[in-house]
Amino acid sequence: MLAIAWGLWLGTVQTQAQRPEGIDSDFQTSAPNWSEVKADGTYGIQFACIKAAALDEGFSNAYFSARMSGAQAVGIYTIPYYRCDPSVYEPKTEAQFFWNWAQTNLTAGGYNLSPALDVEDGLTTHYTNDTGGSISLTGWCNEWFNDVSNDAATAGVHLKQITYVNAGSSCDLSSSINGYGWIAWTNCAWPYNSGEEQTGTPWCQDTGCEIYGTGAWTIWQWAWPPETSSPMTGLKERVDQDVYNGTLSQMIAALGTTGTAPAFTLTPTNETIVAGGTLVIPATVFGTAALGYYWTNASNGTLLASGTTNGTTLNSTLTVGNVPESWNNEILKLMVTNAWGSTNVSVEISVTPLVLNMTASTNGLLQLNWGSGATLQCATNVTGPYSTVTTASPYTVPMTNAQMYYRLSL
Repeated sequence: MLAIAWGLWLGTVQTQAQRPEGIDSDFQTSAPNWSEVKADGTYGIQFACIKAAALDEGFSNAYFSARMSGAQAVGIYTIPYYRCDPSVYEPKTEAQFFWNWAQTNLTAGGYNLSPALDVEDGLTTHYTNDTGGSISLTGWCNEWFNDVSNDAATAGVHLKQITYVNAGSSCDLSSSINGYGWIAWTNCAWPYNSGEEQTGTPWCQDTGCEIYGTGAWTIWQWAWPPETSSPMTGLKERVDQDVYNGTLSQMIAALGTTGTAPAFTLTPTNETIVAGGTLVIPATVFGTAALGYYWTNASNGTLLASGTTNGTTLNSTLTVGNVPESWNNEILKLMVTNAWGSTNVSVEISVTPLVLNMTASTNGLLQLNWGSGATLQCATNVTGPYSTVTTASPYTVPMTNAQMYYRLSL
């Protein structure tokens, strides 16, 4: 990212910052010592913006995954960012390029903050939407986020929109831009060691372009170290410096990724079964991984089945063989949980006895009746072989000169 200023890079003893301090780069030069990075400077580093990809540059950061996990391992929050060229590509093309590369590192919660769109290239007056029509730059950015957000939602992850733009270029956007603004302007914080980032604002100039509202900003890229400066402790490259407009807890609440609580896509229903039969109850649940499930007999608290899945879709089918007649009116309960919530459903079981009743029909023929779930079979010999007659009760026995034997089978 480009933001020009000159100054001296100094580090001092870490103290607690009101505004969380961060850095941004593609981190290509060498592996950072993230523990040293976290402790660097007056206030310490609490978040890192890490470049994932740029389609117009043909760039996919080979170190992206390692840099994301390395920073998070020491407690640094991460913002993956994507540099776009809206004058060349449709939003969906750029969104898919970003998602295909970054998706394994865009998870819910933890030290994950939402991705940012870096808007610096291709700032012309003509942009194309996902259907080939003309669109404003603001519309293009909003559509890019919607495309990425939809992809993330299929993985159970919910994102917030962050757009990076230089303060001097922010007039290319409008107040219709959604989400949060990451504003770059270094001349407001001179010199770099003044602590101005803790009290200042990126809107010291270009105040007519405050697209998020008068004086409003979320992240400020306040410093770009000159070539004469030394890299930060723990790094072998000079990086941009950033600050969040609020406290750490406010940053997490505003920009953090969130997950999807479990929800049934196939909800179990009450079941009727013949005593001695096999009970099969299917259920499907969508939610952010990992999903844990528990089938219990709610009447007596007995655990019937449990397990977990690391995917976003849980297929849980409860199978119970030789169901006793004593289970009639029992309530079975399925509970599904993840880090974002839980859902449950209760299923009432009706058990009918395995009894073949005989009555006389109005025309004098013999009629057989039985509970649902059983199959009527017949044979000319008590030992069989038996063949299926029907599963539909009642059944009227036809007149015949042969002796017939009937039985129920599950």
